[in-house]
Amino acid sequence: MGDEFSLADVCLVPQMYSAQRFAVELKEYPLLNAIYERVQELPWVKDAHPAKQPDAES
Repeated sequence: MGDEFSLADVCLVPQMYSAQRFAVELKEYPLLNAIYERVQELPWVKDAHPAKQPDAES
């Protein structure tokens, strides 16, 4: 919702991650893909990635 990271982004990130994880086709959603790619560069989003969590499987 705008140029600032918001609750909308907090909700979008895990949904997009899960969609990619389960091979959901997302070509029809270029805006969502663009937002997701942009927020992936934010340090706090990178740090929260599931693969970086202490209980993540190797």
